[in-house]
Amino acid sequence: MEGNESRQQERPAEAERRHLVDRRAAGRPLQIYDGLTGTMKMHAFREQGEWIARRNPERNYAVVYFNILDFKSFNERYSFDRGNSLIIALSDIIRDYFPRALVGRYFGDQFVVFCGKEEVYPAVGRIHDEFSEIQLNMKLELKSGIYVLPSGDVDINTACDRAKTAAESIRRQRWLSYRYYDEELNQQLLRKRTVVENIYTAISEGQIEAYYQPVIRTLSGETCGLEALVRWRDPEFGLLSPAEFVPVLEEYQLIHKLDLHVVELVCRQLSELRKAGEQTVPVSFNLSRLDFQLCDIFDEIETLARFYRVPREMLHVEITESILAGDPQKIKADIRRFHDAGYQIWMDDFGSGYSSLNVLKDYDVDLLKIDMLFLRDFSEKSRKIIASIVDMAKKVGVRTLAEGVETREQLMFLREIGCEKGQGYYIGRPQPYQETMEQLRAHEFRLEKRENSRYADALGYVNLLSADELYPSREPQCTGKQGYDATTPIAIIELCDDRISAVFCNHAFEETLCAIDKLRKRQIMDALNEPDAELYHESRSYLKVLRAKRQVESIDVMLRGNLCSIRGRYLSETADRQAFLISIYNFSNGRVSDRKLRMAETMQSIYEMYELAGVIFPARNRCFFIYQSREYVRDMHSHSTLEMREYFGKKYIHPADLEQYWAFLEPGTMESRLQLSEEGVLDCFLRAGQPGGRYRWMQFCLKPIVKAAGFQLLLTVKCVTNRVIIGLLEKNRENGNDC
Repeated sequence: MEGNESRQQERPAEAERRHLVDRRAAGRPLQIYDGLTGTMKMHAFREQGEWIARRNPERNYAVVYFNILDFKSFNERYSFDRGNSLIIALSDIIRDYFPRALVGRYFGDQFVVFCGKEEVYPAVGRIHDEFSEIQLNMKLELKSGIYVLPSGDVDINTACDRAKTAAESIRRQRWLSYRYYDEELNQQLLRKRTVVENIYTAISEGQIEAYYQPVIRTLSGETCGLEALVRWRDPEFGLLSPAEFVPVLEEYQLIHKLDLHVVELVCRQLSELRKAGEQTVPVSFNLSRLDFQLCDIFDEIETLARFYRVPREMLHVEITESILAGDPQKIKADIRRFHDAGYQIWMDDFGSGYSSLNVLKDYDVDLLKIDMLFLRDFSEKSRKIIASIVDMAKKVGVRTLAEGVETREQLMFLREIGCEKGQGYYIGRPQPYQETMEQLRAHEFRLEKRENSRYADALGYVNLLSADELYPSREPQCTGKQGYDATTPIAIIELCDDRISAVFCNHAFEETLCAIDKLRKRQIMDALNEPDAELYHESRSYLKVLRAKRQVESIDVMLRGNLCSIRGRYLSETADRQAFLISIYNFSNGRVSDRKLRMAETMQSIYEMYELAGVIFPARNRCFFIYQSREYVRDMHSHSTLEMREYFGKKYIHPADLEQYWAFLEPGTMESRLQLSEEGVLDCFLRAGQPGGRYRWMQFCLKPIVKAAGFQLLLTVKCVTNRVIIGLLEKNRENGNDC
């Protein structure tokens, strides 16, 4: 140990000087030994190794290869002098643990050792341990490969190459420091050579196949797309997975040939389905980083789309974050070209790379595919991360898809948080097209109709994790254990063939309904769809307002004796259905503050007395409404008093009562008539239309608001009983009054 410590203290500053002295003292010829490290040059190493192997054919020898990863970066950062010192330090360590072996400098920071097989195992591990203890300002890894020569084999060149190959095979495996060249690695290399030599034959002879994995909408459960995944059916090795040939083709810069062939297979499939009159859904395909460098990938894909007459909206381009590591301006320009032509750009494996947030900030992508690793570890922490990604993406207008869905629980979670799409083995495995279609039919995943895709897209844009959709100015709400807003009751409802149904209700919405006399979602839907129920007409009138205004609108209603405020907005529609986003707030719920509860109880009592309440500003010819029991007016906001009078009169007032109605709501005479009134109040009894075409007597009342700034009047409208009307009519006839 003391010797090791003294060596480390002198490295790397003294190492080079000591070696130069040692070499001079030994008088080693420079044509045999390396001038920097004193190790053998490669021609001498090979000759000496082969001579030793020939002399001892019965003994097993091994070649060990050492390489410092990222050594070039170390040189550039800290100078060549420090790099040389590090090389000398490594050569010292190697020779210390292989004192009787041949040690050669293979190239730069790479060394090889020729030794007996039995010397390898204890020495290699110790060399790695001691190298890791060298004090450096950056992390460097030492990788080793080991090749054991068969008895009688004297081919040192091949032995060095195979040892190097073994080391290179673990370059990206940080947890491994060395590897033997074995039969498994030999088969991998054989397959690698097969890939490179046969890719063109595989394409021309149909060995390359497109497998399709379905993508579904989490809200509707319909299949809205497919991902095309490549498979290679080799006649010798059988079905090869992409992991076996994609990295090889990238290494040899042939990947664009494969990717373009897959795009052609997809276009051909879509073209054949269209000609056969079969229903289709969009297909996404993957592009490599090198595709953007080795060819004009946009022009190549456009050529295929035009040739097979495939609409651009049927093709979605998937890229990974590694693509963005190149020229950012070129990548942005290429993405813009795809967008301008009508393609969608999807970011694959989002969350697996270091630059994920920069993707949202700097690049115009249409959808994020959340990496499957988040669902694989389906913990509370993973749920929060996925929900945060979905919330963030929705707020910047980007769609979301989660990969790796393997259980119904995971799919229901994605639906609850509003992750628009899902993909995984629970939905379907990658298979040839016809087998994929059969699998979808067996599991009752219908194909989404093309004419409904825009409608479904609009629903997918809704952020179900935020109150901002309906309460843009409200302060952020408290979050539940899920890590997102769990308090705002939100639902998406559809109106189809005059029937209202719930596409989605979050837990808060269902809890709010349950607090209203223990109502269930089904009971509310039944009440909304019962023609004789009061809610039937109110709900449809309200949805008409939302569809007409295309903005957030509110209405107050009584549900089982509970005063509730409903807030909603229009989302989208097709030829036979309309969708709306709805929130409900129960003022009678005990969760509100005591002060708000008392106020709600008071207002509830007042509201129960009236059909309509509003404020009129006669001098300004303006009015607005503060309450209506059902939708009498389309907009609760400010109106012209005369326009409101005109609209309400023509739509609701009985023709025989119109003359009295016009006179009662004449803004120019309201103040003078009130001054003449003994009670300081104006009222009038008129017949107003009700749902179903019948009329009912109502009392219209105008009363000054005492502490208001300027002259303001409170307008109230309430129903009265027939007994009251009969008594008033008799009294009016006795007095000779009209009203």
